[in-house]
Amino acid sequence: MKKHVRLTLAAMAVALGSCGGGGGGSGITVGGSGWNLVAAGDIAQCGSGPASASGAWQTANLVAAALTVAASDAAVLTLGDNAYEDGSSAEFTACYEPTWGRFKSRTLATPGNHDYQTAAATGYFGYFGSAAGAGASGYWRTDRNGWTIISLNSNIDTSAASAQATWLSGELATTQPCLMAVWHHPRFTSAARGDNLFMQDIWSLLRTARADVVLQAHEHHYERFSPMDATGAPDPDGPASFVVGTGGAALSDFSTVHTGSVVRVRSHGVLLMKLAAGRADWAFVNEAGTVLDSGAVTCRSK
Repeated sequence: MKKHVRLTLAAMAVALGSCGGGGGGSGITVGGSGWNLVAAGDIAQCGSGPASASGAWQTANLVAAALTVAASDAAVLTLGDNAYEDGSSAEFTACYEPTWGRFKSRTLATPGNHDYQTAAATGYFGYFGSAAGAGASGYWRTDRNGWTIISLNSNIDTSAASAQATWLSGELATTQPCLMAVWHHPRFTSAARGDNLFMQDIWSLLRTARADVVLQAHEHHYERFSPMDATGAPDPDGPASFVVGTGGAALSDFSTVHTGSVVRVRSHGVLLMKLAAGRADWAFVNEAGTVLDSGAVTCRSK
């Protein structure tokens, strides 16, 4: 039976390393060597209530606890649907800013479909500025600590002939030894809405480049998959993938369990990651401070 570890926010400042690793690792220590990331999508949904009553308020407390002890270069990685319902400037101000907005200077942003409910995602791009990438393409790259992170925009054309795929192909020719890609709509999911086939060409490019990790959101729960190819067949050379739509928006249920689905959690929370030379350690922590899944990924030769 998998061991769950309950952590107070203060205890998170010490370690998340006592949890048995669901992916074969021993958990993650916040701080220490390596680049720390805190990731989730589907975040700020306040409705008519105050931000302090939202799920995003609770997950923001987890982010704050992790960043308190992490190195100064630690970053927050959003996985889309940052402000509900329409990604308007007013919604970013009223709901995102009081919650995850406190980490804006340390945020790397990714857009989701709700961000595009405002035409051209002007609320999103206006709020995040350079953290959303150059111009209004919604995709970007950063390199740090032996890792390349590529954020893609699943709200625009992702076909093999698209400008985005052409850009990605060029970037994949010059990556660091470890490679992570992030976007909003999951290629594979056990949610009722089903797989997003329009991400298949992107996945194929990443598989060929021997990408190590893919992070996505859109479905409002946590799910981890074993490595798969672009069609969904088991593939030891495919990336490890996660759906982390747990940043605060109303939670959603699972439907038929997808091939390759290893862990499924219906809870708000964040994915803590430490990107070190040749590996990534990770832990999913719910809003109560309990580590529900953890492990490690070893980077492949490129």
